[in-house]
Amino acid sequence: MTPQWAAVVISVLALLFSIYNGNKASGKDDRKEAEEVGKQESAILTKLEIIQNSLIEVKQDIKSHKEEMERVNERTIRTEESMKSLHKRVDRMESLLQIRPDASGKKTV
Repeated sequence: MTPQWAAVVISVLALLFSIYNGNKASGKDDRKEAEEVGKQESAILTKLEIIQNSLIEVKQDIKSHKEEMERVNERTIRTEESMKSLHKRVDRMESLLQIRPDASGKKTV
């Protein structure tokens, strides 16, 4: 082998070695990048789960408030009906007792 061929072989071997090392280092970078992306995605998923749980709680709160409002509305309707009945009874009693309001607004017999 001539010295020129030896230089070519050494150059080719050096080139192959550098390509191998470059790919090896690139693989490490890819793994590190994949790990970092995995950590970020995991953090995002955790935050999304927290948001989802909060939304579920808010929906439950809204449902319970709607139910409470329905109960309050029912009670209000019953109270208004009772007041209407009471006013009718008071009006009948006033007419039986012949109580009339005077000019000042006071009721007199």
